[in-house]
Amino acid sequence: MIFLPNLVLTIFTTALAFCMVDMFDTLGTLYAACECAGLMDEKGEPLNMNQGMLSDAIATTVGALCGTFSLDFFKTIEKPN
Repeated sequence: MIFLPNLVLTIFTTALAFCMVDMFDTLGTLYAACECAGLMDEKGEPLNMNQGMLSDAIATTVGALCGTFSLDFFKTIEKPN
């Protein structure tokens, strides 16, 4: 039973790492997409950021429950020439 605490700690830190990576990936993509679309306020913050983060959280959760990877709708936006 000595391996059980180590296993719990390993699973917890791995899950935390995946959550942090997904959060920073979403933040970077949201800022870039809003910058390209002109959806930034006067302070340089994306408009409706809470809704964007919530939609990513829902998409990631539903994707995980379905056994797929997370892919957001705004990751396909490219900067116009």
